[in-house]
Amino acid sequence: MRTSATWKVWMAWAAVCLFWGTTGPGIRVVVRSMPPFLQGGVRFVFAGALLLGVLMIRGKKLPRGWVTWRDVLLVSLLLCLANGLFSAGFLTVTGAVGTLIVSTVAIWISVLEALRPGGSKPGLKAVLGLAVGIGGVAVLLPWHTGLTLRDAAGYGLLLVAALIWSFSTVYQRHRKFSERIDPFVSAGLQLFLAGIMMCIVGLAIGELPRWNPTNEGLLALVYLTIFGSLVGYVSFIYMLEKLPADVVGIYTYINPLVAAGVDLFILREPPGTRFWAAAGLILLGVFLVQRSEREKGRI
Repeated sequence: MRTSATWKVWMAWAAVCLFWGTTGPGIRVVVRSMPPFLQGGVRFVFAGALLLGVLMIRGKKLPRGWVTWRDVLLVSLLLCLANGLFSAGFLTVTGAVGTLIVSTVAIWISVLEALRPGGSKPGLKAVLGLAVGIGGVAVLLPWHTGLTLRDAAGYGLLLVAALIWSFSTVYQRHRKFSERIDPFVSAGLQLFLAGIMMCIVGLAIGELPRWNPTNEGLLALVYLTIFGSLVGYVSFIYMLEKLPADVVGIYTYINPLVAAGVDLFILREPPGTRFWAAAGLILLGVFLVQRSEREKGRI
């Protein structure tokens, strides 16, 4: 452990487990009346501006140098695409199912680490984990009712979002962001810039006429802005600095379970037997990949 784990660290860990678990169901509610990119852009801009404002008041400085700004802009673009596609997936997929698909991030990070120049080949456990995880995603697909193009698009968007998020994680790890920029300033900039980009994309693809927020949607949007984007992201950055990566990664297993609870008890969308079967396979795949990474000393 990098530093002694205090109650603040564990509170941050609990916040990520809880609030990021509710993000999927929350987005599903929002996109019923507000389009994917614009709703994400609005909440990211507000969350990022608020975080940066607090940091500037406390004396933090923006990064200097073109190389650092180039990296921040690239990661912000990846965040824009990942979250825009993630939100679009919930037009057809429930919160629990979408959150479960995105939990495959741990698997894709291992694959990308192996594919990058100089990367080490994945071990047997990692390969087995990848196969089991993909099998879990296949179980999620609604084969019993017939897989429509709309269904396939929803699942596909979520998988692409997970891949983009994984690429961003690997990129930041090897570009050594934390050595060049304060992690909280980085988080604020990423949220703010990605939010602006999402708004631009949303306007460019004609989302504005579909901005017809309901009271339920606005309430969910405020919740996501405060707890999903601001508290959740800041908590993630904080615990990442304080806890070992294998402890941090436990949230991957908890988020789908929280999302399933929200779907069942609040949104009245029971996950069903197929979800639990897929969850067992996907989370087993994540476990095998993380175990392989731990044995290599990469986490």
